[in-house]
Amino acid sequence: MTDAKYLAALQENLLLEKEKLALHEKVAKQAQEIVDLKTKLLQVEQRVADLHKIAHTLARGPNGTDSPENMADSRKKIERKVAPKSSEKVLKERPDSQNELDDYGELVCWLLVIRKSHPGSLSSLKKHHRDIIRDATREFLKSKIGEEKAARCEVMYQNKSIEPHIPENLIDDFHDWFNDKLDEGLLENDKEKRKSIGTAKSSPPQAYKKKEPLINTSPTVHTLNLIQKQYPDLSFDIKEYSSLMDKYIKKYDIIGSELTPNLLTQFLIEFEKHFEQDFKDSNVKFQYYKPLKRPNEKNDEPKPKKPKTTLEPDSTGHDMYPDYNRKFSVEKRVDMKRKVKHWLKQKLGDQFSKCMMQITSKGNDNHQTYGISVDLMDEFKEWAIEQFKLMVE
Repeated sequence: MTDAKYLAALQENLLLEKEKLALHEKVAKQAQEIVDLKTKLLQVEQRVADLHKIAHTLARGPNGTDSPENMADSRKKIERKVAPKSSEKVLKERPDSQNELDDYGELVCWLLVIRKSHPGSLSSLKKHHRDIIRDATREFLKSKIGEEKAARCEVMYQNKSIEPHIPENLIDDFHDWFNDKLDEGLLENDKEKRKSIGTAKSSPPQAYKKKEPLINTSPTVHTLNLIQKQYPDLSFDIKEYSSLMDKYIKKYDIIGSELTPNLLTQFLIEFEKHFEQDFKDSNVKFQYYKPLKRPNEKNDEPKPKKPKTTLEPDSTGHDMYPDYNRKFSVEKRVDMKRKVKHWLKQKLGDQFSKCMMQITSKGNDNHQTYGISVDLMDEFKEWAIEQFKLMVE
């Protein structure tokens, strides 16, 4: 009897375990359905937003202004077009207040707005700085159009993430507000100095003291280091350079710690043009700017020097190593000649052909070899000494 009770208890426990497993599977299936529905919801929202943009573009009167009749008719067409099927009613109908956003114009992602107003800045921003600006943008929208309408400005961007979008008619206000926030220390490193990122005023940033801002709004120092490396022999006025860079930063509303490649190239053209006389006085070659030739004026830009072929390698070998022919075999001397050719190609590049020369041997036979230019002679001798040591070993 006891065994029968025990067996019945085991069967009951087995049934309970099966029910639990079935419930877990059901919950997992429902969770996946929820994920699928959310994905579909985002796709439908993006489609509705795109269609509203199209309707806003099309529903304009002859003079370029919105026609109320055309807008109402376009909205009805859109609502009919995107109405979900009975099996896909995963969205609640949008309230009428959504249409009021049309009064503010087309929605533009905050990333595009800043990318256009401050070229090259976003690539220099770190992730947490983007998060600060993103949150600040949301606060800006709430202060302008209220929380409900601001929530409707959250739209999927490039099928990657939901980002705050700025109504077209508020972009100018956003530019003024954003520049004010930068001046107030929006990206300041010290959190005590960086107050509310919303509408409240922040204390002016105290840059270049104990703590500098993480994003230096002036790439003056970074660009100066690049210039000094690129033009090591150039002598120019640093203060005058700083003034030129400040004007360039204001001209393009640049933020970030360094210039993008395109902006850097454009600045170097202006830099070379501004310091044209300094380049000529320092005998430094222009790399980006091409100075115009004035009437009766010669171009002072230094011309590339032609190598002066003087001594051939065998003669140089005799001067440096008197027993050159007797000490080294023909194979080693031929190998040395190949190395000299390779060394000259590395040093002279396209001008290597100008080092070719014909010499006459004791038997009055002409043969071709390579000459060493005068300005490379000292460097060549240092290199050749090391090669001779290897040949002796």
